[in-house]
Amino acid sequence: MSLNKIMEVIFSLVMLLFLAIIVLGILVGITIVQQLAEYEISFGMRVLFIGGMFAVFMYIAKLIVDKINEYHRYI
Repeated sequence: MSLNKIMEVIFSLVMLLFLAIIVLGILVGITIVQQLAEYEISFGMRVLFIGGMFAVFMYIAKLIVDKINEYHRYI
């Protein structure tokens, strides 16, 4: 098996892992929204909390995508 094929398989596995992380992040976000609904928290505070959580999640996803693009450039 050539080095390019091995790198392609590794890259595909990393992309599947990234997809799994995104799905897990969405499920965690939905769970947190449901938990916040049980407490007496104002709607504005919920929106602020969820917006901040979404921003952090998107920043981490951007960092992962940048690393994948950098890695893919060398293949």
